[in-house]
Amino acid sequence: KQMAIDADLNAGLITQENAKLRRAEIGAQADFYGAMDGASKFVRGDAIAGIIITAINIIGGLYIGVVNYGMSFAEAGTVFTTLTIGDGLVSQIPGFLISLAAGLIATRTSNDSNLSGDVIGQLFRHPTAMYMAALFLLALSFTGLPQLPLLSLGAGLLFIGYSLQQNAVKVQSDQSTAAQKKSEEKPEPKPEDNLYVDPMELELGVSLIRLADASSGGDLLDRVTRVRHKIAQELGIILPKVRIRDNIRLAQQKYQIKIRGVTVAEAEIHPKLYLAIDTGATKGTVPGLQTKEPAFGRPALWVEPAYKERAEMLGYSVVEPTAVIVTHLTEVVREHSDELLTRQQLHQLLDHLKETSPKVVEELIPDVLKTAQVHSILGNLLRERVPIRDLETILQTLSDYADRTKDPTILTEYVRHALSRSICQQYRDGNRVLHVITLDPALEDILAGGFDFSERGLMVKLSPQVSDAVTRELLKQLEHLTSKSHHPIVLCNPQIRAGLKQITASSLPKLAVISLNEITRDTNIESHGQVSVDALKAIPPRSQKVATKV
Repeated sequence: KQMAIDADLNAGLITQENAKLRRAEIGAQADFYGAMDGASKFVRGDAIAGIIITAINIIGGLYIGVVNYGMSFAEAGTVFTTLTIGDGLVSQIPGFLISLAAGLIATRTSNDSNLSGDVIGQLFRHPTAMYMAALFLLALSFTGLPQLPLLSLGAGLLFIGYSLQQNAVKVQSDQSTAAQKKSEEKPEPKPEDNLYVDPMELELGVSLIRLADASSGGDLLDRVTRVRHKIAQELGIILPKVRIRDNIRLAQQKYQIKIRGVTVAEAEIHPKLYLAIDTGATKGTVPGLQTKEPAFGRPALWVEPAYKERAEMLGYSVVEPTAVIVTHLTEVVREHSDELLTRQQLHQLLDHLKETSPKVVEELIPDVLKTAQVHSILGNLLRERVPIRDLETILQTLSDYADRTKDPTILTEYVRHALSRSICQQYRDGNRVLHVITLDPALEDILAGGFDFSERGLMVKLSPQVSDAVTRELLKQLEHLTSKSHHPIVLCNPQIRAGLKQITASSLPKLAVISLNEITRDTNIESHGQVSVDALKAIPPRSQKVATKV
């Protein structure tokens, strides 16, 4: 403390007078604590001496009583032990009081307070202390001391302890009630509360609320949680938490899925019925309400629980209402996964990758490519349902080709080639066969002349008539695949893959456009049809040369 005062004085923070006063205060404190330390040592020595004197008095009293007064050993022990203990208590009580007073003064704070009130408050704060004191007085009443005063004092202490305990219970109950009322009180809404937009919402009609109520046996919440794990494993993105709420404005049996406050999908289900989906291999019909499966639009029936087994025997795929909602939600997430991958989530994925492969991230971001450019490329992949789970391979590929071009479309094609094994695995069957539709080489040459990669990205110079004709012919040929429950896939030249996907994205959003260099060596190709160049013969020649910018 003296050194601190000297430092403040040298720095000009205090004056000489203040420094003198502070040094005097420190000196007084040192003298006080020194005196208290000496007093404590004296009291401790006095206590030890008192114990020794008491032991000597007991031994000496026994000797005097037996030898000088002719008492028996038991009689002498009773008389002189009682006198010795009484004398010891009389001599030790003043020392105890001095120690107690020293402790109170030494530990007292500098704040203004009432010492007597503090002592009484601390002494009667805990009911356990009152019970222990009453028990001690009860034990003393059996030692020959006056019983009535001891029992009276013990009873008083028991009453005080019980009163303190009841008061503590009441205070605790009042505090819990006040806390519960405070928690139940809704805070006044603020304008800022309306600025937050939930990334994803699932709104339920009144009749569907029980599907999300665990107390009623609903498991919708658990299934939505499992969807987040499934999407992370399938696409490699972290699906934001889905807020599930009721909406009294909806029809009772209707639900809707929102992304950032905008409805992207909705359907109506019957919570007490089962949905029997036509798999294309059914052998009969069952009574039910005609409908379409919400996720994929396949023909289906809402059937009573009594017809569930019959529908399964006839070849229908029977699912419960909760599974219908979850399947629809999963499909919506797949379709809009590029929108759900935000810039903040991308930073979280990069931070997670840094834990295992920090150099892969450091050599690409931010010196070679910015985070926004990587986000655009990942969005292109997710838009075509290409998983980005292998983020390390994606970043390594971008590092290899980013010095040649910064065009996100071209870099996306390089990444797709690096992820060819994942792409083939996603679409081929159990026999490693990829069922596709191909394009006439002459048609590919025409399409290649209508696509151009420039500094502004991919340019489509085909006329709308040519694009529509190609799309219609593709749709006609894809029926051969979908009728056999195969994925809708078209196989084409690498130079036209991105352009073909762009002109068919609006009409055929679920069409997978795969290039030849994305086929792995262990994948077999089986063609189920070909889009011929004859599809363009009905179009006037001039219409084929009209240039449009997409």
